[in-house]
Amino acid sequence: MYQGFLCRWAIAFLIFLYTPLISQLTGDLKIAFIRVSFSPGEFPGFTGNGKFLYDDNSICGSYTIDAPPHDANYFQSHIYAVDNYFRTVSYGKFGLDIDESKIFPRENRSSYEISQSMNYYHELGYESDHEKRTTELLKDALMIAHATDSINFSAFDIVAVIHAGVGQDFNLPFLDPTPEDIPSTFVDKDMINKYLGGPIQIGNNFVYSGIILPESQNYPLMDININEALSDPCDVQYSITGTWALMIGFAAGLPPLWHVESGKSGVGVFSLMDLGANNGRGIVPAPPDAWTRIYAGWESPVEIQLFNEVNLESNKSHQIGKININENEYFLIEYRNNWFRENVSIDSSRYSVWEETNDYPTYVKILIDSADISFNEFGVITEVENYNLGLPASGLLIWHIDENKINAGIDSYSVNANQNHRGVDLEEADGAQDIGYISNLLTDPSSGYWGDMWFPENKEYYRANSNGSMTFSSFTFPNTKSNKNANSGILINDISRSSKSMSFKIASHYDISIINDKNKSILFQWDVDNDGDLDFVGEDDSLWWSDNLEDFIFIENIDGKLLEVIVAQNSDTTSLAVLNKKNNKHIFKWIVFDTFTGNFSPKWKNEITNASQVKFLKADGDNESIWIIKDGKHLIIDSFGITETEIRESGYPYRSSKDISIVLWSDRIETKEDFTYYGDFKSLSLIDLENDGSSEIIALDNRGDIYAFDNNLLLKNGFPIHSNANGPILAMDLLGDNSPELIYQDKLGIIQILDHEGKKLDQISTTSKVKALGVYQGRHAIITSNALILYKDDLNGFENEWNYKYSTPDNSRFLSNYKSQGKPGFIFDLSQTYAYPNPSFNENIIFRINVGLAESLNINIFDIAGFLVENFSIDISSSQNSIKEVHWDISSINPGIYLARIVGTDGLRKEQKIIKVGIVK
Repeated sequence: MYQGFLCRWAIAFLIFLYTPLISQLTGDLKIAFIRVSFSPGEFPGFTGNGKFLYDDNSICGSYTIDAPPHDANYFQSHIYAVDNYFRTVSYGKFGLDIDESKIFPRENRSSYEISQSMNYYHELGYESDHEKRTTELLKDALMIAHATDSINFSAFDIVAVIHAGVGQDFNLPFLDPTPEDIPSTFVDKDMINKYLGGPIQIGNNFVYSGIILPESQNYPLMDININEALSDPCDVQYSITGTWALMIGFAAGLPPLWHVESGKSGVGVFSLMDLGANNGRGIVPAPPDAWTRIYAGWESPVEIQLFNEVNLESNKSHQIGKININENEYFLIEYRNNWFRENVSIDSSRYSVWEETNDYPTYVKILIDSADISFNEFGVITEVENYNLGLPASGLLIWHIDENKINAGIDSYSVNANQNHRGVDLEEADGAQDIGYISNLLTDPSSGYWGDMWFPENKEYYRANSNGSMTFSSFTFPNTKSNKNANSGILINDISRSSKSMSFKIASHYDISIINDKNKSILFQWDVDNDGDLDFVGEDDSLWWSDNLEDFIFIENIDGKLLEVIVAQNSDTTSLAVLNKKNNKHIFKWIVFDTFTGNFSPKWKNEITNASQVKFLKADGDNESIWIIKDGKHLIIDSFGITETEIRESGYPYRSSKDISIVLWSDRIETKEDFTYYGDFKSLSLIDLENDGSSEIIALDNRGDIYAFDNNLLLKNGFPIHSNANGPILAMDLLGDNSPELIYQDKLGIIQILDHEGKKLDQISTTSKVKALGVYQGRHAIITSNALILYKDDLNGFENEWNYKYSTPDNSRFLSNYKSQGKPGFIFDLSQTYAYPNPSFNENIIFRINVGLAESLNINIFDIAGFLVENFSIDISSSQNSIKEVHWDISSINPGIYLARIVGTDGLRKEQKIIKVGIVK
């Protein structure tokens, strides 16, 4: 940790339209390092005198960091240090080209002197010009270098200016006495275009970007006044290795993970591309986080399925676990160990020495003496075996990755600009999620600290969670929910102690069964072999069926792209109608199950060419024919050929809406057209919401809103629901409350579960598509493409359920085995009977009555003096167990207060309700 320091990388100078050079950061970078000094002078706001430090000044003896002379050998040593860092953390895939990277001028103790004074480029009082002057520094340095030595900058991948003095990159533990120091900065092409009018032309070559680097970050070494002001200057020494690694990584294409405009941290000390650049006093910069290493092409994550135990090692490749939340979000889990020997870290060693001697040694002293780190011949530490040494603890780091957020912000440096929704977000084990937030705590956690890492001894975790053991789930702080607050069900527990490796188990707090073969996908359930138990039909590169999701039996190769599979209606044995598309052909197959062999065999095949849209209506098992809609026309396809038809059967009652024939029964929907053609609705379902013996029509419109209508097409109370639904609305009693829940997948892929009144009960984040509702292992289940989420026991079989888009896999459009629950006990529902609008501002008043067993229904309306104004005798011959609306034309009625008396009778029984209504004109 920083022991009182706060890193404030001054990248607020950047313009935010830079596209990274590459997302696969491999190979060797060639860098031209240009040393520049300034005209001599005394500037109290600047560290040093504008010249490089060559005189010996080992203020801390053998523990001095980046001791002078700061000559070419010194900077060459740091090139080695940065190269060793990148080669270690990239597992040899990326580094600097040591031979082709050059330091200019070539003389050991030399620099190009810029005519401007050193404080010009970050002058107090000219804050609005700082960005412009930083850009000018890059140009001034390159121009004088080329004029002196004719450098061919086109031979290098990156140009870097090393200026005399230190970087304005830290907050010291007192008022900064040198605010005019130059910040370390990546000057991108948009800064150059904005302030210089285009790329920097040098001879026949152009320079489009560059980085500004300091001579040193060791304030006590570089400024005697700072040295004398500190009680222990040797404990606040920093190396430039971390600064250089950060800036070179940034210029090469590693995205910044802090908020570049405000400077607020995004992932703290746990990544190079944030505050981790200064871990281990800048000598031991943190490795990039797991996502950045994958983005750079240095690592590949291992996808983890549920119900597995995972073991991860530190400092080894291919040790990043990936757990999917949904299509765009996932967790990355890595193990970081900061020991330099078994169970001993730098901080624990310092504390141990203090306990024994009452003397608290400096961080650098323990690092050099104990961690097998040594100086090279030029006084620079160039090699570190474990770049996790600078972390505050050993444990798991759990990263919540949101690819949508990353993709939206990658080009503008805003991956983590939104503190409430970061693209790369550390799930802090202490539950506070306070990285980047201002803190008044004595130990500032805003830069990340040991309590953010996952290990069983982490007491900070138990401050936020009362669990008996460390777990990470939808119910902990932090939790495994998606960024849309949907439950992922992911449960991580049994986290082991830190050692050479760490292990954990992954499960789900839902009762869930999965297909272990991730290439296989479920299509639907059907009793294929007619044994009374539901089987599964699914696909991979072929069609298959299975009765247990472990043994898969081949059905048929998929010829081209599979579009649809349905079961034939009225077939003695299971027959499948299959639609594939290959090139410009739609291929229809009729496949029949043989109960003796237990296998399917093809019976006939037919094709249609040049069709833009083909959709199944049903498969007729009696005639072995497939009824389809092709480009708006109705066709019947069988083994003999293709017939165009009206597909209209006599005797069917129907309700016509916009010339689309749609039949609305209490237990089924029959339609002349595919549902997608029905008005503004893209799907229709049936369900008895109240279990009152009368089914409702559940309609999903093109905006994703859900409507519920009774059989008179009157809207039910509480609907529509603004749901953002994407798929059909399915229904089943999942929770055992004797009422059906509404289940659908929204446009974000989240499974939504509502009660029968439309109130949200749960939302489940998933990577797979909801296929159906069904039964598995004797329990009601949501069936997705590769998993089943299990709920209540199935006691009565399919009853009052809408399990597929068209109810069943044979597109029956029937309410599954629907059984009336008996007649309601009320004549009309007083609580669900009302008038609207009330009061009315010159609009007709509508009396909405929830009719039950009423045989007669009357409305008498009286004025405030008791005189009868209007009388309605309502025809309810077809309105029992439904909603009835009666319109009162008030165009000739005077404004005032009126009393409406609604009377319903059922034989000798009578019920009434008085409603006060107001009319304003």
